[in-house]
Amino acid sequence: GLEDCDQKHGTGTEVAMDCPVCFSHFTPQSGERVPKVFPCGHTTCSGCVQLLQRGSAATVTCPLCRLEASSGDVRTNFALISVLEATSAVPAPAQAVMDPPAAQQHSEPFDSPPPSAPHHEPWDVGPENLYQQVDMQRQGSMAEHFAVPAGFEHCTDEASWIQHRREVLRDWGRRRERKMHRRPHCLMDQMVSGSGLYPIRYLEDSWLTPSELSMVKQLERLLQDTGLSHALARDMLTPLIYDIEVTIILDNSGSMSLDMFGRPVSGDYLEGINSAGNQFALLENTLQASLPGGWYSQYVTGTGQLPAVQSSINPCHRRWYFARHHMRLWQQVFAIMGLDPWVYLLNMVGGKFTYRCSEVEASVFCIGPNGRTDMSGRIRQVLRERGTGESQSQRNAKPLLMLALTDGEANDMVDFNRVLDEIQNFVYGDVQVCLMGLSLVKEDIEWFENEECDETRIRTVEAFEVENRQIQLREVVKREGGYNFLMHVMRVLVTNYYPADYDYEAPLQNLRHRLYITCHGRDRWYGLQSSVWYMLCSSLLCPACFLATGCHCCGWLQGNDCGKIQWPEVFAE
Repeated sequence: GLEDCDQKHGTGTEVAMDCPVCFSHFTPQSGERVPKVFPCGHTTCSGCVQLLQRGSAATVTCPLCRLEASSGDVRTNFALISVLEATSAVPAPAQAVMDPPAAQQHSEPFDSPPPSAPHHEPWDVGPENLYQQVDMQRQGSMAEHFAVPAGFEHCTDEASWIQHRREVLRDWGRRRERKMHRRPHCLMDQMVSGSGLYPIRYLEDSWLTPSELSMVKQLERLLQDTGLSHALARDMLTPLIYDIEVTIILDNSGSMSLDMFGRPVSGDYLEGINSAGNQFALLENTLQASLPGGWYSQYVTGTGQLPAVQSSINPCHRRWYFARHHMRLWQQVFAIMGLDPWVYLLNMVGGKFTYRCSEVEASVFCIGPNGRTDMSGRIRQVLRERGTGESQSQRNAKPLLMLALTDGEANDMVDFNRVLDEIQNFVYGDVQVCLMGLSLVKEDIEWFENEECDETRIRTVEAFEVENRQIQLREVVKREGGYNFLMHVMRVLVTNYYPADYDYEAPLQNLRHRLYITCHGRDRWYGLQSSVWYMLCSSLLCPACFLATGCHCCGWLQGNDCGKIQWPEVFAE
């Protein structure tokens, strides 16, 4: 409770005023945000307790330490209420009284920094760890907001203004990515996307049209429980600002009927749940087996002692249930922006493979998943059909964001890797792919870990429990609850374009890993283009180098901890 906050932040009063789960301000004695204290001492708001209680359940689990307690033992924190009442009696500072009304209408309160002229150019803004800025709603963006530059004249019609704005922001984005690309520039750097887009959250409101500002307000309300609604809502406008086509690939193969641990589920094809065994023990064992780290880090830091954090949805639900949950949230975002992306299915439903996002709930999730996992075939279909009716050069000129909800399987892995390598090497123009994992099976987790290794245009977001463990291992977030389930689902829509800010692993990438993925990626690409290269280099020289260097010095030359090794594909085959 209050003591922990005091140790980390001095007085502790400011931090203790907010729920550590939803980051909303506590309210004294009335409303949905009354502070409730668990027997373990952690305090959350009454609204979150009701969500955690799951209806009329007799027990509720603390979201911070996973202690299970009786509902009657979760009591009102009157000590904190006294502090709230005492604080509310203190007059507001003059700065707050003079704040303009526009700054007070956001869904979550924050204090805008005082206006001042930027001391650098817009593209000088470097990477920003958004997961660490959990108080961003109250402090304002840590970076400056840039106004429309002098000489940037408004065009007579809105279409011309939007096109001119897009060109300027793309130029800023390309410059920013060039500055963020770490030396030596010949090596891949996962901090840059290659698309060169400038983050919308760094722009003042004067850049946005009235309709776009209205969308921002609606998105802030939708995203308020992420803890980063102000920044995330603006970045969500990226497809609109930059005219990006968005397509979703939905895995409806038979394996999606399993639960997240890969176990069969009886009962309803969507709502069924596997209640066998201890899910927390199973989750802990899965994470420890899949993300053990190297033997050196285990010995020195004891990473195996980290507690597992479960998502707000029981992982014993079917993967199909998770897919519907994610699609519902994404559809709300697209609806606010006036978009209705195409959704491509791996297996035919109702005589067709494609539906609009708004149709999926009623037409696709009404039946259970079944069939094969032709992921590479569906990706190629998306690439063929993008911009139908336009020339090949016109299709390749328009950016494409491809989101895939899958459990990490593909019938033809060779062809799957080939099409991803083609995307990475700009064969189809500016295409970005984000694979969102819906599996807690060890082999699937390892597949997702390796799939992102060699590309900057291919990003993976694994199951929440896996991503949260990775964040724990890398100490990305300094405060408990800084990475929550809603943020996990929503960041998929922006991670590819702003990896330095939303992909927490990208800034941590070291020189050894950059050298390894550059060489490995080039070797895999040249091997796909030439059978001679594949026979001489990929099959002979690379494995020989791997063995001669002692498995790349036990993984150290690959940029990993000692003892954590990525084996060449030849050995896997």
